[in-house]
Amino acid sequence: MTKATQPSYDSLAAASVSKPRSVAPPTASAGFASKLVFGWASPLLYTGSRRRLDPEDLWPLAPENQCAPLGTAFEETFARTKSLLSAFISTHGSTALMIVGLQIAMIVMSYIPPLALQQILQAIEGSDFQMDVVAQAIGFLFLAKIASAFVTVHADYLTTLVIARVAGALQHMLFQKTLLLDGARRREKGGAGDIANLFSSDMQWITTLSSRISAVWSSPIMIVVTLNMLYNVIGWAAFVGSGALVFAFVVNHGITILQRSILTKYMGEKDARMKAVAEIFSAMKIVKLQAWEERFEAKIDALRQTELKTLGHYVLAEAMQTALMFTTPVIVTLVSFFTYTIVMEETLSVSKIFTAMSLFNMLKYPMMGLPSALVSLMQAVVALQRMQDFLHLDEKRPTGDLAASTGSIVVEDATFGWDASSVLFDSVNLTIRRKELVVVHGPVSHGKSALCQALLGELTTHRGSVSLGGRVAYVPQKPWIQHMTIRDNILFGQPYDRRKYNAVVAACGLTTDLAGFPAGDRTEVGLRGMNLSGGQQARISLARACYSDADIFILDAPLAAVDAAVQREIFAQCICGLLRHKTVVLVTHNADIIHSPHVHRTICVEDGHLMDHVKARDEQPDEEPPLAAVAPVVVRPAVINETHAVVVEVGPVVKSPVALSADAVLLFHDLDESHDDDDKRILSGKLIVDEARSEGRVSAAVFWSYVVASGGWPMLLGILILLVANQLMQVAGDLWLSTWSNTAAHVTPATFLAESGAYLTIYSILVLSGCILSVARAVVGWLAGLRASRVCFESMTAALFRAPMGFFDANPVGRILNRYGNDMTSIDTRIPSAAAAFLALSAAAVSTIGTTIIAMHSMAFLILPLLYLYYRMAAFYLRSARAIERVNTVTKSPLLNLTAEAIDGADVVRAFGPAHVARLEERHHANVDRTNEAFVTAQVASLWFTLRTQLFSACTLLAIALSLVAMRLVLSPGVIGLVLNYSFGIFPVLEMVVALWSILETQMVAPERVAEYAAVVSEPPRVLPGSVTKAWPTSGKIEFDDVSFKYKEAGPLVLQRVNVSIADGEKIGLVGRSGAGKSSLTMALFRMYELPSGSIRIDGVDISTVGVQTLRSRLAIIPQSPVLFQGPLRNYLDPAGDHGDDDLWSVLRQVNMADRVALDADVEEHGANSSAGERQILCLARALLCHAKILVLDEATASTDAATDARLQQVIRTSFASSTVLIIAHRLESVMNCDRIMVFERGQVVQCDSPKTLLEKGSGAFYELSAASSGGA
Repeated sequence: MTKATQPSYDSLAAASVSKPRSVAPPTASAGFASKLVFGWASPLLYTGSRRRLDPEDLWPLAPENQCAPLGTAFEETFARTKSLLSAFISTHGSTALMIVGLQIAMIVMSYIPPLALQQILQAIEGSDFQMDVVAQAIGFLFLAKIASAFVTVHADYLTTLVIARVAGALQHMLFQKTLLLDGARRREKGGAGDIANLFSSDMQWITTLSSRISAVWSSPIMIVVTLNMLYNVIGWAAFVGSGALVFAFVVNHGITILQRSILTKYMGEKDARMKAVAEIFSAMKIVKLQAWEERFEAKIDALRQTELKTLGHYVLAEAMQTALMFTTPVIVTLVSFFTYTIVMEETLSVSKIFTAMSLFNMLKYPMMGLPSALVSLMQAVVALQRMQDFLHLDEKRPTGDLAASTGSIVVEDATFGWDASSVLFDSVNLTIRRKELVVVHGPVSHGKSALCQALLGELTTHRGSVSLGGRVAYVPQKPWIQHMTIRDNILFGQPYDRRKYNAVVAACGLTTDLAGFPAGDRTEVGLRGMNLSGGQQARISLARACYSDADIFILDAPLAAVDAAVQREIFAQCICGLLRHKTVVLVTHNADIIHSPHVHRTICVEDGHLMDHVKARDEQPDEEPPLAAVAPVVVRPAVINETHAVVVEVGPVVKSPVALSADAVLLFHDLDESHDDDDKRILSGKLIVDEARSEGRVSAAVFWSYVVASGGWPMLLGILILLVANQLMQVAGDLWLSTWSNTAAHVTPATFLAESGAYLTIYSILVLSGCILSVARAVVGWLAGLRASRVCFESMTAALFRAPMGFFDANPVGRILNRYGNDMTSIDTRIPSAAAAFLALSAAAVSTIGTTIIAMHSMAFLILPLLYLYYRMAAFYLRSARAIERVNTVTKSPLLNLTAEAIDGADVVRAFGPAHVARLEERHHANVDRTNEAFVTAQVASLWFTLRTQLFSACTLLAIALSLVAMRLVLSPGVIGLVLNYSFGIFPVLEMVVALWSILETQMVAPERVAEYAAVVSEPPRVLPGSVTKAWPTSGKIEFDDVSFKYKEAGPLVLQRVNVSIADGEKIGLVGRSGAGKSSLTMALFRMYELPSGSIRIDGVDISTVGVQTLRSRLAIIPQSPVLFQGPLRNYLDPAGDHGDDDLWSVLRQVNMADRVALDADVEEHGANSSAGERQILCLARALLCHAKILVLDEATASTDAATDARLQQVIRTSFASSTVLIIAHRLESVMNCDRIMVFERGQVVQCDSPKTLLEKGSGAFYELSAASSGGA
């Protein structure tokens, strides 16, 4: 026995990344000065500026900020208070009070600059200049800016920590509830979608409020104080200006409400489009087989056009709001000064003008910020209530701690239902004793899976009780596979025991499958097992159960997705071998297993009734049946080139010599016993290649491609001209105001009032022209963004629908959905918004700095070095911010994936017991901590830059103020006031420009990724005019001439030199082991992949000369895993609308479904409201409408019971009597009436003759298959 090792969550990651990591955050050892200036963050920023960062480079969270202790403390408080808000106040109230204290200090210091400005200007424009007063004002101004810089960033730092703590605590509570939520309550909450929303949008609203909550109380205070100060400067004209600001506030609020209404509609339309995209691309093989690309592309385009129309309305509202933001200050200034001079007949001095402008600018932010803060508050209250209601729902405690370890199942007078108002099973009394093997069977969709759920306590128990005597292992009908290695899926957190592990792998029929993977059992499985076949997923799920060594096994149809021989192999080695000392409840349709002498009893489930058949004593198997009593097992050979004989240990009784590849031997080694090249093998375990993480700056080519999509040079020049003209009008207006203010000192009050009308008229023309240009620039910019969005989406969609099937094999649907979801959201809204703000603020920064430099003449050299230093610091920060933001993005995926896994598999985790629930919670805590580490790091980096920007701003302001005072005899007071007013905003604007550029650069990855998919190589031409007639094929003759086939250009051949001729109207059965090549033959026939050699002819026409759309539309296929698309049932049966209701009801009657469905009944996504058997039956009904000359049935009735299978086979024989039919089946009885049987082994046709002839030979591949299938189970 080798030393047991505890497996990691992701053994691939563990093998490929092993960076040492500090266990303590840098703040633990930082001194006071380092904490004050965030010096402890500099080393990481320096690292990020030089190379790509990995999650391991980030600072670990302090213990008090980690998810586990936070969650535990918060959970205890919530249990006591029953209120999330009360729990927040109790756990974070002291920190919140500290933040409030710092923010009050910020508000006080924010009023020092306008007061200092007033003093400086009054001294300069007065007749008695007092240098000590000016020096004192400048000193206070400088110190206030310095103090404000430190107070601001440290208040924001504490807010960041509170957000991380709140998120960590809520994530802990929600995840724990998700794992323990009662099944009936889960259905009442709307299922997985509503629960996922709690983790995403609701969580976002709460964390957003945490950063905006201060505006709710601080904004009213600032409004009152600022209005009072304005009144002291310009009297009651301040209220007129404030009235204009209030009017702008009301208009802005109205636009915000309109935007939210539009956005709600847009999000609903986007969700509908994303559902369609997910449904279609996850079933792309079906879409291509049925030649439905144009139909579904049109469906997506129609949904997108509806979405874009709404987005256009949102764009106009956003343009209006953007324009309002830039025009409000000038409108407020205009009406205020008009009132003060024309109505009040007062003289405007330089100090009054620029002090008032400074105060109005301060008033703008609380008035504009208050509405969004209130909206966030309302949304957060709703989200908090939804979370609180969710957390108060009933829980289902994990299975396994319910009774003593007796190994029995006892159901006493129990009535079960999906919810409190429904009854599925009534008055059930059932006792299953220890070591009993009980088989559950019955017609399709009559409650077999529901019975399993009832035994696990997942249904509502109206009365009675269920007792499970011991630890439980559960295998659901739809396998639950985690995004980790195959080995880790099987171990499920248990220590690795090589002998036990090998026995489980062999008993579950996985040995050959693992040998076929480059990394063996260390192959990483995609999300929801996307890179595994259904049979492999089911067997891995079964292996997980077996390895758990539980007392009771509830197995819901784990054998349905494998062929008869493999079913017998697993039944013999696993159910009757490995689990022979366990209590087993097995759901199956397999008649041989149902009637097997090794089964103690059977339960037939029909219409909610249980018919329990206990076998007579002479039918009962021995207490410990010898393995020799089980029929011989035919071990499936591995499809590999070079093999070495290896004896695989499968337990104390059986040893199976299995041919394995040399690399496959490694999969049976302990993790400790790895070889030097193990890491290379493990890295090859990712069947689906990871997306490349971008590094460095986004290339100029990407930006230019986006510009081209938005309209190219004409659009770009138009926007730049509008920007320049807008800034010229604004600067001209400010200069004119400065000139006007200078006249007050040189003319009499009467003259000033007489000239005020002319000055105000010119000023109005200038500022209103600027407003119009601002609106025009905003509208044109958003329309350009909308055009780019349309071009990007359409080019990507067109390319993907023409992409070959190999593209979808290598790129999981989740990756495609990312392009259509997050990337398109960036292109739709984030990039246009960030680009518009970046261009506007950049233009404002250039005009402000340019005006300041021109006005200061020779003294400008004092601020130029500071601007250069700022540029260098900004460039350094941007390099680091890019690296940190990319890590921030990477850390979110594991958290989201694990959350999705928990929502999907909560019943499985609970069934395995509390230890597994706790283990999954530990993984979740680690993922939350990693996400919060990235969030805190990104915020600290931003605060590091903000602090230094504000310190630069203070120093620059000091230099400018001193220079202007020194030049007071050269410059007019109006120019000095203008430059000082501008200098307040230079660095804040530059900081926003840098932040917006960082956002824009990050978001520009989206069009780069979309363009990557738009450039995908297309499959062969869809239509080749004149290649075949409209009636082709007329007979249905098929000829395979030396056909070889493979799925990847560099992959192995899965079909080798197939030579078969099929006569028109002939019925051919295709049989063989799993992976022998049966389905590959149909893929070749439909040209899903191109042949490396050989040819296929239909009615004498080489299919390589026929367009793929033409070819596939003339054939018909019923796939092994049918997909029902969302919408009315009639749309699925007759997508083109070619048939009337009579025809539809006719085919439904033929398949015995007419009394169970309605044509206008909605099919849920992926046919979720139908059983697997019903989906196959409806798929057959659709095929009956096609009247195709060639029909392929790929396991078309695998999920139905034997009686239904026989009935459907008769329908097929009758309805397709004149058609050529290829039938792939694991049930050999389904093909016994065929004209000929093609037997496949290792990609070759080894036999092809009538069933009778093949059986009469008494030997051969088909005879062995038949013997294995018909032998007693």
